[in-house]
Amino acid sequence: MIVKDRCPQIFYINLVMQEVTGMQTPFYETRSFPEITSPVTFHENILGRNTIFHPHWHEAIEILCFREGVTAVGYENETLYGKNGDTIIVNSNTIHSLQTASNVSIYDCLIVEEYWLRKFDVRLDELLFPSQIRDQEVCAQF
Repeated sequence: MIVKDRCPQIFYINLVMQEVTGMQTPFYETRSFPEITSPVTFHENILGRNTIFHPHWHEAIEILCFREGVTAVGYENETLYGKNGDTIIVNSNTIHSLQTASNVSIYDCLIVEEYWLRKFDVRLDELLFPSQIRDQEVCAQF
């Protein structure tokens, strides 16, 4: 399993927890890392073949913009496939998972914490974004 990330501690801890526990049921992903003080994080993930992020959920909204390869994204009760130019938006409190479906998968990830959006009267429990956008321009603006 290869994980290279500009913000590796988030996913490394997630993967270690999965490997140690063998957890297959959805779990709540905590995002309290003392070295990350911003309510908005952005990082690039480079994942090798058969990398899996098991089903989990969190209050934050997560926007994934795929650059290379193919990634199967479990999204509630369906599977979406992210490939070059696709954007997948994981809404708050949505159970989701990821698994690479090619030798390498590269995507950018933007995570915005729910508590921060609430300060601007944005209520994610009342807002639902489309789960997948297939538009090269959207990804290019990311």
